[in-house]
Parts: sequence; structure tokens; C-alpha cells
Amino acid sequence: YDIVYESETFEVQIPVKYTPDFVLEYPDGSTKIIECKGYFDDNDRKKILRFREQYPEIDFLIVFQRDNPVRSSSKTFRYSDWCTKHNIRYSIASIPEDFLNG
Repeated sequence: YDIVYESETFEVQIPVKYTPDFVLEYPDGSTKIIECKGYFDDNDRKKILRFREQYPEIDFLIVFQRDNPVRSSSKTFRYSDWCTKHNIRYSIASIPEDFLNG
């Protein structure tokens, strides 16, 4: 596969656009996206949800630097919990081999 950094931009809702960190383009024509996040604010979460709603056919992974709380006021609801709630694949600090090769 070829990994291309921020090579594509997707309309997610006018006027918002989303440019993923990495787009993996496979010889069979399939595409996978990897989004790397340190801080994951409310605007990021909304944009990711819009993208997933509009492009469900694209394999998508968020890689978080750490599994931080979604809000500072919430000590128990973390980035991983948010992803699980919205059925979005994620990992902490690394990219799973099965995502790259699967």
C-alpha cells in the first residue's frame, strides 16, 4: 500500500471540510484513513461523526496519543469510550497491523 499524508479533502458539511492525516491507497482501489489525535475537542468529534456518516464505506481509524477524558469535567468518559459509543475504530499510541493489512 502507499501512504500519502493529507492528500485528500472530503466535504463533510458545507462549509466544513475534513482533511485526514493519512490516506492509504491500495492497489485494488480501496482506501483507508488514519487520523492521529493528541487533543480531541468537540469540533473534531463533530467533524469525525459527519465524515463517518457520509463516507461509511471507507475504513477509518483514529490513533490517540493517550486515552484522555473527553472533557476535563469527566474523569470516566474517555476518548476510547466515545469511539466505542459511535462505533469508530481506534487505537492508543500505535497502528494495529490488522488495520494496515486487513
